Amino acid sequence: MRTLRLFLPVALATGLWAQDNNKPLTNTDIESMLTAGLPESTIVLKIEIAVDQGLVDLDASSAALAVLTPR
Repeated sequence: MRTLRLFLPVALATGLWAQDNNKPLTNTDIESMLTAGLPESTIVLKIEIAVDQGLVDLDASSAALAVLTPR
């Protein structure tokens, strides 16, 4: 069990990093991840990777961020 707990985060991070499809990350992508119930840490990692790759198309307006806020 311990091996799985150590392996899973590495596998997840590797999988997220490998998703280089040159499609910018959007607010809709983040909203989909939130709706799917992905952990906040996974979503933040995905955002950080997209920023590092220069693949972001995020709207940080108040209205757009309000949509991403849990109700």
